[in-house]
Amino acid sequence: GHLREAMPERLAVVAETREAAADALAVWRTSGRDPRVVRGRAVTRPGKVGFVYSGNGSQWAGMGCAAYRANAAFRNRFDQLARGYAEIGDVMLSDALLADDLAERLGSASLAQPLLAVLQIALTDALADLGLVADVVIGHSVGEVAAAHAAGILDDRQALRVIHARSFSQEIARGQGGMIAVAVSADEVPVLIAQCGVVSLELAAINAANGVTLSGSTAAIGDFAAFAAACGIVHKVLDIAYPFHSS
Repeated sequence: GHLREAMPERLAVVAETREAAADALAVWRTSGRDPRVVRGRAVTRPGKVGFVYSGNGSQWAGMGCAAYRANAAFRNRFDQLARGYAEIGDVMLSDALLADDLAERLGSASLAQPLLAVLQIALTDALADLGLVADVVIGHSVGEVAAAHAAGILDDRQALRVIHARSFSQEIARGQGGMIAVAVSADEVPVLIAQCGVVSLELAAINAANGVTLSGSTAAIGDFAAFAAACGIVHKVLDIAYPFHSS
């Protein structure tokens, strides 16, 4: 691009090698589409950056391990927060992050939630070390704690204390219920619940214009899943043993 005029129409190619880039461009030139090629119009001025912090259920075993091993800023910040949490929660999150049995242990909110929050806080600070800072932040559920920290509302110790109290208090509800994601709008939920006849379900989260999460007892989740399947409604019972965001 040196000494060339920066035109507004751009083409971006994602490829690891020169040959892969050439192949992607050849396919795109012939068909007008290729998953490795993105076409768009460049913005005339830099936009603002927003960070979205996600809630419990978005994590998986191994998430963050590559960053922990490869990025010193992320690793140092994660370890610092892990040491702080160990003083409150009697668990070393840096050990849990790399543990072979993490997949099984993530079923416990008292581990999954602090681990997710610390991952997101450490990632935020590692990105800041690279010069990427958010203009606005928002969080859902557990992510609200990380967002509040990023916004400067909570310091390290306050954020760790909140996430500890929040996650451990929810252990009393473990095994009492669950959650189900459903591809419908929030307005449709009351009608569907009435049709299904499962009154103990509650709207736990509005994820999109056509996506919600319902929460309730284990039996209610099972009944609604069967109802949704019979009606052809896209749904997924979440791998969570808690009725989060319900009364």
